[in-house]
Amino acid sequence: MTGPGGAAWTVGPATVAGPVVSAPVTPAGPAGAYVLTYRVVSDDGDPVTGAVRFTLTVPASP
Repeated sequence: MTGPGGAAWTVGPATVAGPVVSAPVTPAGPAGAYVLTYRVVSDDGDPVTGAVRFTLTVPASP
């Protein structure tokens, strides 16, 4: 995951529960735009990639 100014943010190890993949993200960071990118392999072996974009309007702290 990248945040404001291209800073990298730690994402924990992914877990899979059926069709849902989850990964813990540190709940802290400055206000600004973030991008969480992902890559998974589907049941038929094809890679699937994508990104989730979001914006923090106020800083978040743990």
